[in-house]
Amino acid sequence: VNMATAAARQQPAIIPLQPRGTRTPIYAVPGHVGAPFTFSDLSKHLGGDQPFYALQPSGFDGQSEPMDRVEDVAEYFARQIVEYRPTGPYIIAGYCSGAATALELAKILRQRGAEIPCLALFGPLHPTTYGESPRLLYFLAKRSADSFLRDIAKLPTFGARLRHFSGRLRNLGERVRTVVTPVGKSKEPVTTDPLLASRARLRSTALTALRRYVPTPYSGRICIFLPNRAWMRSGAAPHRWLRAVPQAEFYFG
Repeated sequence: VNMATAAARQQPAIIPLQPRGTRTPIYAVPGHVGAPFTFSDLSKHLGGDQPFYALQPSGFDGQSEPMDRVEDVAEYFARQIVEYRPTGPYIIAGYCSGAATALELAKILRQRGAEIPCLALFGPLHPTTYGESPRLLYFLAKRSADSFLRDIAKLPTFGARLRHFSGRLRNLGERVRTVVTPVGKSKEPVTTDPLLASRARLRSTALTALRRYVPTPYSGRICIFLPNRAWMRSGAAPHRWLRAVPQAEFYFG
């Protein structure tokens, strides 16, 4: 484990959540906030024989600058994966807005001769939704409302619930402003913390990159995992991936 962890440290994009095991390793792209530990629970549930690596984008560490093209982020990941593990096979995964980068990453690795048994996308957000503000606002509002109802039920007093509601409302307002701001003009909250400022730039740049991205065909196996069948009609518009990958397999639950 120590050798694997030390090797991964030489590749800043590779975060070894579970480096042990004999199964085909998984390399997973997080959503637009870039948090690699999004996948911590999943890596644990897959067991001790499943190597699992999260991919950390440039800009998340506060020392580097974010990239504003999905293709460039995918190339950044591909180069380090090959340096870390020169031969495949690799399983590539992507979550939410990270699905676009995962798709491009799988293409690059296949073009360079690597075997990709599966490209797994979890709740993939289709890029076209960022050109449709009303649709995306509905999606964000519904997701926030579901989370809010779960959280508020745990609070003991009316005052605590009111304070929680006010905080969530402010947070939703910030997210809405980020969504509807035109490309290249996203505004993030001002902060004096260098790391937080860097991650705010990463979020803004990642959303700009996603808005610009147009998916193109991919001929390998692709599996799309959604919470339920109703998610097909959600603001994430996962069915639109079928335009580029008509052979995609859908799994629910």
